[in-house]
Amino acid sequence: MTMILDARRIVEPTEEPVSPGEAKLHLRVDGSDEDTLIDSLILTARQEAERLGWLSCCTQTWRLYLTGWPAGPVLLPRHPIQSIVSVKWYDSSDVQQTVSSSVYALVPEAGCDAQLALANGQAWPTAELSGRMYPVVVEYVTGWGDAAAVPAAVRQYMLLLIGALFENREAAIPVPGVSGVLEMPFVDGLLDEYRGFRY
Repeated sequence: MTMILDARRIVEPTEEPVSPGEAKLHLRVDGSDEDTLIDSLILTARQEAERLGWLSCCTQTWRLYLTGWPAGPVLLPRHPIQSIVSVKWYDSSDVQQTVSSSVYALVPEAGCDAQLALANGQAWPTAELSGRMYPVVVEYVTGWGDAAAVPAAVRQYMLLLIGALFENREAAIPVPGVSGVLEMPFVDGLLDEYRGFRY
């Protein structure tokens, strides 16, 4: 079975699902004194939503590193997947080659996931791979698109988390009988419909 090394974001999103204005309206904040903090909380909330749901909100680009050619379809981390940009590999001379896009396809999977799979009648290159530990690299675009396309439940999760962090600026909120525990609103269920497969 092909081992997956890592999935790394190489192009950050250019916008956040929640705007500063929306966050300030939710927080009932007027003026600009808290703008820097609110911007930071928006970023934090989006990163936490993406981490918990193993998803991407607004458009961004990722690379998946493989130790060899997959024996079957590969679930691509960080859904929803918009497109596959390229599949590249290093040959025995350690020269990077590009697989023709006709060789593979993006196949929808149950829920929000999608797979990289061979197209009908196609096969991965048979030439020897480089001695690199990770000679196969898949680049793909993820996210729902712009901020308006991000599901309302995901955006609401962010707003609730932003509100909790804004009102509680210490590392932990005391929980009766428990020391050092952060008690947050029970809002994680908002992400359930959008959670993806985690390797």
